[in-house]
Amino acid sequence: TEAMIERLISRFDTAVQEAAASDRAQVGRNIRAYVRATMGDPPLTGELFDRANGAITAALANFPERLEPVRQQSARSQKMIEDGTLDPIFATIVRLAIDGMWLAENFNLMRFDPNLKAAVGERLIAWTRLQQLPDPKNGGSPAN
Repeated sequence: TEAMIERLISRFDTAVQEAAASDRAQVGRNIRAYVRATMGDPPLTGELFDRANGAITAALANFPERLEPVRQQSARSQKMIEDGTLDPIFATIVRLAIDGMWLAENFNLMRFDPNLKAAVGERLIAWTRLQQLPDPKNGGSPAN
Protein backbone atom coordinates (compact mmCIF):
# COMPACT_ATOMS: atom_id res chain seq x y z
CA THR A 1 0.00 0.00 0.00
CA GLU A 2 2.77 2.46 0.88
CA ALA A 3 4.56 1.91 -2.43
CA MET A 4 1.27 2.40 -4.30
CA ILE A 5 0.60 5.62 -2.39
CA GLU A 6 4.08 6.90 -3.23
CA ARG A 7 3.60 6.01 -6.93
CA LEU A 8 0.28 7.84 -7.13
CA ILE A 9 1.72 10.88 -5.37
CA SER A 10 4.68 10.87 -7.74
CA ARG A 11 2.41 10.52 -10.77
CA PHE A 12 0.23 13.43 -9.66
CA ASP A 13 3.27 15.61 -8.86
CA THR A 14 4.69 14.82 -12.31
CA ALA A 15 1.35 15.69 -13.93
CA VAL A 16 1.33 19.05 -12.14
CA GLN A 17 4.94 19.75 -13.15
CA GLU A 18 4.25 18.86 -16.79
CA ALA A 19 1.14 21.04 -16.88
CA ALA A 20 3.07 23.95 -15.36
CA ALA A 21 5.97 23.51 -17.80
CA SER A 22 3.59 23.69 -20.78
CA ASP A 23 1.92 26.90 -19.53
CA ARG A 24 3.54 30.08 -20.83
CA ALA A 25 1.60 32.50 -18.63
CA GLN A 26 3.37 33.19 -15.34
CA VAL A 27 0.44 34.52 -13.30
CA GLY A 28 -1.57 31.63 -11.86
CA ARG A 29 0.51 28.97 -13.62
CA ASN A 30 0.86 26.67 -10.63
CA ILE A 31 -2.78 26.64 -9.58
CA ARG A 32 -3.79 26.14 -13.24
CA ALA A 33 -1.44 23.16 -13.40
CA TYR A 34 -3.00 21.77 -10.21
CA VAL A 35 -6.51 22.16 -11.65
CA ARG A 36 -5.51 20.53 -14.94
CA ALA A 37 -3.84 17.58 -13.22
CA THR A 38 -6.82 17.14 -10.90
CA MET A 39 -9.29 17.32 -13.80
CA GLY A 40 -7.29 14.61 -15.55
CA ASP A 41 -6.42 16.42 -18.75
CA PRO A 42 -4.90 13.69 -20.96
CA PRO A 43 -2.32 12.32 -20.48
CA LEU A 44 -1.90 13.73 -16.98
CA THR A 45 -4.02 11.56 -14.73
CA GLY A 46 -7.21 10.18 -16.21
CA GLU A 47 -9.98 7.81 -15.18
CA LEU A 48 -7.80 4.82 -14.21
CA PHE A 49 -5.66 7.06 -11.98
CA ASP A 50 -8.80 8.53 -10.42
CA ARG A 51 -10.24 5.09 -9.64
CA ALA A 52 -6.99 3.80 -8.15
CA ASN A 53 -6.42 6.99 -6.21
CA GLY A 54 -10.01 6.94 -4.95
CA ALA A 55 -9.57 3.37 -3.71
CA ILE A 56 -6.34 4.27 -1.95
CA THR A 57 -7.91 7.38 -0.44
CA ALA A 58 -10.75 5.24 0.91
CA ALA A 59 -8.24 2.71 2.30
CA LEU A 60 -6.34 5.53 4.00
CA ALA A 61 -9.46 6.34 5.97
CA ASN A 62 -9.04 2.93 7.62
CA PHE A 63 -5.28 3.34 8.13
CA PRO A 64 -4.72 6.97 9.20
CA GLU A 65 -1.10 6.23 10.09
CA ARG A 66 -0.40 5.93 6.36
CA LEU A 67 -1.68 9.43 5.62
CA GLU A 68 1.65 11.18 6.24
CA PRO A 69 2.93 11.01 2.62
CA VAL A 70 -0.44 12.36 1.42
CA ARG A 71 -0.31 15.19 3.96
CA GLN A 72 3.23 16.05 2.85
CA GLN A 73 2.18 16.09 -0.80
CA SER A 74 -0.80 18.27 0.05
CA ALA A 75 1.43 20.72 1.93
CA ARG A 76 3.84 20.84 -1.05
CA SER A 77 0.93 21.51 -3.40
CA GLN A 78 -0.39 24.27 -1.17
CA LYS A 79 3.01 25.95 -0.99
CA MET A 80 3.33 25.68 -4.77
CA ILE A 81 -0.03 27.36 -5.45
CA GLU A 82 0.86 30.15 -3.03
CA ASP A 83 3.56 31.18 -5.49
CA GLY A 84 3.04 34.93 -5.17
CA THR A 85 1.49 35.40 -8.61
CA LEU A 86 -2.10 35.27 -7.31
CA ASP A 87 -3.58 36.11 -3.95
CA PRO A 88 -3.00 32.98 -1.84
CA ILE A 89 -6.58 32.99 -0.54
CA PHE A 90 -7.96 33.19 -4.07
CA ALA A 91 -5.64 30.39 -5.24
CA THR A 92 -6.69 28.28 -2.24
CA ILE A 93 -10.38 28.81 -3.03
CA VAL A 94 -9.75 27.54 -6.56
CA ARG A 95 -7.88 24.54 -5.12
CA LEU A 96 -10.65 23.74 -2.65
CA ALA A 97 -13.23 23.87 -5.44
CA ILE A 98 -11.37 21.39 -7.64
CA ASP A 99 -10.44 19.17 -4.67
CA GLY A 100 -14.09 19.11 -3.58
CA MET A 101 -15.30 18.03 -7.00
CA TRP A 102 -12.61 15.33 -7.21
CA LEU A 103 -13.37 14.01 -3.72
CA ALA A 104 -17.14 14.00 -4.29
CA GLU A 105 -16.74 11.90 -7.43
CA ASN A 106 -14.04 9.59 -6.09
CA PHE A 107 -16.03 8.80 -2.96
CA ASN A 108 -19.17 8.36 -5.08
CA LEU A 109 -20.93 11.09 -3.14
CA MET A 110 -21.97 12.82 -6.33
CA ARG A 111 -21.61 12.39 -10.07
CA PHE A 112 -21.44 15.58 -12.07
CA ASP A 113 -22.79 15.92 -15.57
CA PRO A 114 -19.68 15.78 -17.79
CA ASN A 115 -20.57 19.11 -19.40
CA LEU A 116 -20.97 20.80 -16.01
CA LYS A 117 -17.73 19.26 -14.77
CA ALA A 118 -15.87 20.52 -17.84
CA ALA A 119 -17.46 23.97 -17.49
CA VAL A 120 -16.43 24.17 -13.83
CA GLY A 121 -12.87 23.23 -14.73
CA GLU A 122 -12.80 25.78 -17.54
CA ARG A 123 -14.18 28.49 -15.26
CA LEU A 124 -11.59 27.72 -12.57
CA ILE A 125 -8.85 27.91 -15.21
CA ALA A 126 -10.26 31.25 -16.41
CA TRP A 127 -10.27 32.54 -12.84
CA THR A 128 -6.57 31.72 -12.53
CA ARG A 129 -6.09 34.07 -15.48
CA LEU A 130 -8.30 36.63 -13.68
CA GLN A 131 -10.92 36.23 -16.40
CA GLN A 132 -14.66 35.44 -16.21
CA LEU A 133 -14.74 36.53 -12.57
CA PRO A 134 -18.14 36.61 -10.85
CA ASP A 135 -20.13 39.81 -11.38
CA PRO A 136 -22.54 40.67 -8.55
CA LYS A 137 -24.78 42.47 -11.06
CA ASN A 138 -25.17 39.18 -12.94
CA GLY A 139 -25.92 36.94 -9.96
CA GLY A 140 -22.34 35.74 -9.94
CA SER A 141 -22.14 34.98 -13.67
CA PRO A 142 -19.24 36.61 -15.47
CA ALA A 143 -19.80 40.11 -16.83
CA ASN A 144 -20.81 40.14 -20.48
